[in-house]
Amino acid sequence: MASCYSLILLALTVVGCASGQLSPGFYNRVCPQALPTISRMVAAAVRSEARMGASLLRLHFHDCFVNGCDASVLLDDNATFTGEKTARPNANSVRGFEVIDSIKTAVDRACRGSVVSCADILSVAARDSVVAVSVSHGSGHIPNYLEPWLCPVFVNSAGPTWNSLVNLNLSLTE
Repeated sequence: MASCYSLILLALTVVGCASGQLSPGFYNRVCPQALPTISRMVAAAVRSEARMGASLLRLHFHDCFVNGCDASVLLDDNATFTGEKTARPNANSVRGFEVIDSIKTAVDRACRGSVVSCADILSVAARDSVVAVSVSHGSGHIPNYLEPWLCPVFVNSAGPTWNSLVNLNLSLTE
């Protein structure tokens, strides 16, 4: 359980250090139903099969490992290209593709079009899978200190991630 919290903290630290033009509240403006839809579908997938939480996190890791988190792990083979799904490092190692495909379909329907990138869906699904597994193996409720980072936006849009940690009486090492 402590490793889950360490993973969440690491992710928040990385997000807090990014300096691009990204906005944690982007989908709140573009499609307010996007993140709740992902969260619901991930929770249902984990309830259906508890291992799926770890599988979605692993899928995200494999996507990010080589050239960044670009959803290239979702690419299928075609006549001239071997996709990452069947590439040797991923063969018999990653799964959950059908869950991501279902989430993408549901999000596109909720947002009335393809406005949410597959890379974002994969990232949010990995985050939500950690929460879903933590909740399903715990007391059934989300710990208070995790609530600021959950859907709709896990980074407090009123200030940097570090301020969110300080406000929760957490240090960088916690």
